[in-house]
Amino acid sequence: MDNKPNLKLVRTFISVIIIAGIFFFLARSLYRNWEQVKGQLVTLHFQWLLLFVAFLFLALNFLIGAYAWKRILSYFREKISLRQSIQIIAYALLGKYLPGKVWAIFGRIYLAKEIGIAERHSALSVVIETAYLLISALALFVISLFFYPSLLAKTYLLLILIPITIIMLVPSIFNRVVNFLLARIKQAPVDFRVGLKQALVLFLLYLSAWIVAGIGLYSLIISFYPLGWKALFIFPGAFSLSWIIGFIVIFAPGGLGVREGLFALLIAPIVPEALNIVISLISRIWITISEILIFLFVFLFIKLRRINVIQKEARS
Repeated sequence: MDNKPNLKLVRTFISVIIIAGIFFFLARSLYRNWEQVKGQLVTLHFQWLLLFVAFLFLALNFLIGAYAWKRILSYFREKISLRQSIQIIAYALLGKYLPGKVWAIFGRIYLAKEIGIAERHSALSVVIETAYLLISALALFVISLFFYPSLLAKTYLLLILIPITIIMLVPSIFNRVVNFLLARIKQAPVDFRVGLKQALVLFLLYLSAWIVAGIGLYSLIISFYPLGWKALFIFPGAFSLSWIIGFIVIFAPGGLGVREGLFALLIAPIVPEALNIVISLISRIWITISEILIFLFVFLFIKLRRINVIQKEARS
């Protein structure tokens, strides 16, 4: 008898319970501190310039990611313009909010195929991209621990991840680790032939993308609540680690709930308890709205560009 349907049902049930549990604890903390939260919300006023800057930083994060993906494809001898890279990623972006975490990937592979990119290469490029995102996010979090004096004292063993991260950048080692993980999920191995210099460039690109996103998040928060300079160094690390965990937890669409809970926990040392959950939820709204705006902007830009081309052809 095939137990797969029953196993799938059990996994779905467990997923729902875990997500509900996360939101329960978030809601309970919010309820216990509601009077303080309400006071903050009543006096909540955004500085629109800083809010605009926050959106600009997330847009820059998107552009860095699009350029890095274009660069990865070039290592597979696939030529793609930056405009095409931006368009494909923007169109596939919203798929990450669907359960399963595969729709954004499938969308990107499908759209890349439409412009002549081999499915195998686009799929491998996403694997490479994800690996570099994870490595750079982990490195940034470990670096941010130096601004968490109390947390660093308890988690100093995590500092060993710094040399491990550096070792992972060696292409031969990188390939072995990635292929080992791919073998566990019964996927074909990757043959990613780059030199150490190219590997370092990719790492720095994705590291800079995380830093830019963290600065954007910091700009968002100080647009309505004053924070010290230390938060500027803590937020990128907290944001990157919460992204890692949200990515690993496959049952939550877009890491929904998981990232918010972990991010609220990580920023607790520098943000009042009454406000850390509100900040975490606002950051989720900020990211979602930003990604929708990026999609709409790219969509409208492409449409207007096509209309302009058609009009020029009609005149000639």
